[in-house]
Amino acid sequence: IGGNNTQAAGHRASELACSFQGNKANQVPNLTEALFQAIRTICAQVKAQGLTAQISSITSGSHAPNSLHYRGCAVDFAGGDPNYVNNPTGKAVFAAASSAGLVINPGGDANQTFHIHVDVGASNCTAPRIPDSQRG
Repeated sequence: IGGNNTQAAGHRASELACSFQGNKANQVPNLTEALFQAIRTICAQVKAQGLTAQISSITSGSHAPNSLHYRGCAVDFAGGDPNYVNNPTGKAVFAAASSAGLVINPGGDANQTFHIHVDVGASNCTAPRIPDSQRG
């Protein structure tokens, strides 16, 4: 997904129709503008179906060393279901992320079906790595 993926956009969690696990709402300002707008669309589309998308990871947590999470270009959705990718909310998140043009990894990483990873694509993310102290 193209657009502004060069820096953190500074948006607030209250602008999204999603819920958040733990302190993830505090990490929303770290999202790039293009990813924030895509996530806003995903959350709204899922909510329109009477469901709530839950963000489980933005910039904190354990990810690969060069993860797009650490640059504000990736988000994970989960809901506590070990087979999240196949439940109604997971399917709605997948469909909305697909229509938004995001790169989706719905459990393909080591069969981790408990979450859906979405990102803007490595070639579209030019944001610098967020310092560890600012990632939440």
